[in-house]
Amino acid sequence: MSISTLLSAFALLSLILHRAVAQSGIICVDPVPLIFENESPLTLTFTRKQGTSGTITATYAISPLSATTADYGGSPTGTITMNDGETTASLDIPITDDSLMEPTEQFRFILNGANVGPDSNVLISIQDDDVYSPWSQWVDGTCTTTCDPGTKTDTRDRTCVSPFANLCVQPLTDTRTNPCNLEDCTVITQWTTWADDGSCSATCGTGNQSQVRNRTCSGICPANFMGTEARNIECNEGPCPVITEWTAWADDGSCSLTCGPGTQSQVRNRTCSANCPANFMGMEMRTVECNNGPCPVITEWTAWADDGSCSVTCGPGTQSQVRNRTCSANCPANFMGMEMRTVECNNGPCPVITEWTAWADDGSCSATCGPGTQSQVRNRTCSANCPANFMGTETRTVECNNGLCPKISQWCSWTTYGGCSVYCGNGVKTQVRSRYCYANCPANFVKYQTRKVNCTMAPCSTSGWSKYNRWTGRGWHGRFGTHLTTWTRWTGSGSSPSSGSGWSGWSSWSNGGLCMSNCRQIYLRRRSCPRGHCSGGSLQRFYKRCFTNSHCRRYRYYG
Repeated sequence: MSISTLLSAFALLSLILHRAVAQSGIICVDPVPLIFENESPLTLTFTRKQGTSGTITATYAISPLSATTADYGGSPTGTITMNDGETTASLDIPITDDSLMEPTEQFRFILNGANVGPDSNVLISIQDDDVYSPWSQWVDGTCTTTCDPGTKTDTRDRTCVSPFANLCVQPLTDTRTNPCNLEDCTVITQWTTWADDGSCSATCGTGNQSQVRNRTCSGICPANFMGTEARNIECNEGPCPVITEWTAWADDGSCSLTCGPGTQSQVRNRTCSANCPANFMGMEMRTVECNNGPCPVITEWTAWADDGSCSVTCGPGTQSQVRNRTCSANCPANFMGMEMRTVECNNGPCPVITEWTAWADDGSCSATCGPGTQSQVRNRTCSANCPANFMGTETRTVECNNGLCPKISQWCSWTTYGGCSVYCGNGVKTQVRSRYCYANCPANFVKYQTRKVNCTMAPCSTSGWSKYNRWTGRGWHGRFGTHLTTWTRWTGSGSSPSSGSGWSGWSSWSNGGLCMSNCRQIYLRRRSCPRGHCSGGSLQRFYKRCFTNSHCRRYRYYG
């Protein structure tokens, strides 16, 4: 790093520190006058300058010069702190007042730290107070006034008892000023203006009026001082009004009760035709007794009872209530036997229930094609104050449609395909049936179905040869399996049969299965060898073209 870079960094740091100090300010110690031993403690004051924000601190140290730690107390080091907004602080240093006559003692107080101003240290001098005699008693001065409050100056003296006259630099006379309170001076106010005391002796015409005026005396008042004076003067309230006599009393309204003893308001009137006073009253009222006959016999109202249920199932609501009474005698025409009111009700805090979720399919459409119905479900949850009948799941049924249905024919009748699995005895044979799809065919459409059924052939021979096995050798295969053209026999015990020695005649040709996809249909005929010793095959077949299958497929031939 170059020197110029270091200088730039140092200048930037100095600028930052200067701005920080400018915002928070600096601490300065105020000057300290000469003090005496008996004026303990010494209070140092500190002033914050050039800023008031933030908290600033400075450390201090007390450095003894001619003074020793026996002449003052406290810690020789410490910290001065001013919090945000504070501009002053103080520190008390105890001063030891001994009985020794000593010269002036000195020590220095020094502030240290980044937040310290130029006034960072002061020289403190302690003057021995044992160079003077004790002060004499105060001598009262003369009051500045002869009455009322004033002031007086008191004095006291002392002498210089030190052999060192130069130590007695303080005044030998002391003064003080105190208030002095003599008797109050006599002060009598002027008479107030005459004012009416009461009203004119006559409400109209000529009469007498009493008037009064006042004054006050403070301080030393004479014994015959009179603070109130009265007089009578003539008064005239103007010409008297012209007022008629009161009219007879007349009922005002009806009796306070509709039956039995009650009270009746009555009214009477008069008029004033001239010189009417402001408080003239042209109407007067009174209350008299009245009775409208025997009262009806009415029961007390029943207690209020709920009529229906609260307007809400939870939280604050309103409740209709009703009460009843009956009348058994002297019933008024407007008798009301029932009264209703509405009061507040509250069925407890409301449950905290979420909104219903969106409807979602539950399972699949009832129909795989065309119009059908679809079950749907939605849910909600209750987390607090849940009612006993809370239902968290709701279902509904909506219409659905999975597209156009395929057009499929009915299954054809079962047809034997091939022969019995054995030449003689009991076996199984294959049957097949088909159907057709004309429109909107599904990808998994099944056109053919097969099944196995039992079949019974002629009784088997008792010769040494075993039963015929399945077809082997050359042949063809198609959709429903492989069928071969010859039979073979297993080798068994006994002699080999001679050729053509025991065959029966051939059966008639029969349809051996459906029209295949290559537009061919197989025809079969059989013969039997009841006595054995036969050579050659027992089954013959041939193919014939057919046109009943309009959806022929290509099959592969072998042979």
